Amino acid sequence: MGGVDRMDQNVGIYQVEIRSKKWWWPVFAYCLDLAFQQTWHLYRATPAGREQPLDLLGIRSAIVKVFLACGQQQANRGRTKSRSTALNRQVLDTLPLVKKDHYVTQSKQ
Repeated sequence: MGGVDRMDQNVGIYQVEIRSKKWWWPVFAYCLDLAFQQTWHLYRATPAGREQPLDLLGIRSAIVKVFLACGQQQANRGRTKSRSTALNRQVLDTLPLVKKDHYVTQSKQ
């Protein structure tokens, strides 16, 4: 049982400790910790892992940095200004003619 004991030890070192009322959160956090541990174990088995060894905390921080960098690439969202002004002109040109005597006036009651 050396592998299971080693896994439990590695998961217990940097375990995610956030209290929640949701029943599924500890299960999710444990699965996330297991995924980090398995990633570290696979990394150590690769040639790159033998040349540049990282500890479990280094692997966790590298994975988190990659996921945080992925979220920063979507800075330009929505329509561009040139397109929106072109659409506004197009809509104004196609509007039907309306009467000009529909002004709002204040009435005395």
